[in-house]
Amino acid sequence: MWSTAYAGIKLGLRFDKPFHFAGLRFIIAGLITLPFARPYSSFFKILKENWKVIALVIFLQLLVNYSLFYTGMQLVPGALGAVIVGSQPLITAIVASLMQEDDKLTRRKIATAIFGLSGVILISAGRQALRIGAASELLGIGMILVANASLSVSNVIVSLRTEGINPFMLSSVSLFTGGLVLYLVSFPLEGLPSKHYPAEYWIILLWLSFMAATAFSIW
Repeated sequence: MWSTAYAGIKLGLRFDKPFHFAGLRFIIAGLITLPFARPYSSFFKILKENWKVIALVIFLQLLVNYSLFYTGMQLVPGALGAVIVGSQPLITAIVASLMQEDDKLTRRKIATAIFGLSGVILISAGRQALRIGAASELLGIGMILVANASLSVSNVIVSLRTEGINPFMLSSVSLFTGGLVLYLVSFPLEGLPSKHYPAEYWIILLWLSFMAATAFSIW
């Protein structure tokens, strides 16, 4: 499911600005997940007890990661973006080794991550030349790499510090809150959104929202 996100984002950004598009997506995703975040009797208790961890996940995973990722994907060609995104496992392995004592970075892990990334490079190069042109593309690459690092740190935090938190509740609160912040920030940064979007835009937006709600909760 997650692999469809990159194509969907590139298609959706033809009709909308990055922050507005991402904000709407995650607001809807949070609402989709909310009915499964039961029992509601303990919802606010868990939120109060774990608000620092949840706030950190929202900041790293939704605000930093997706604001940079959506903006960066606008600046780089699809094939080049796929290669940069494909570096995620390698970055995660490095970050995990720094944050977890029992998850050392071995030569086998490094070789496996690089071997996987080489596959992405081969596939992407077969579709489109992997050339870097304007300075804006270098900026886009930097943004996606920082987004990858932010997501990697968030992944480790979720692994280490969210035990006992209902995963649907964590997904619903983080997706909705992060989406709302991105949506509100979009107005001063990007101006008022268009009043008319084609049906293709809404289909892409609803799929990405459903995908985020389902994939984040399963993950």
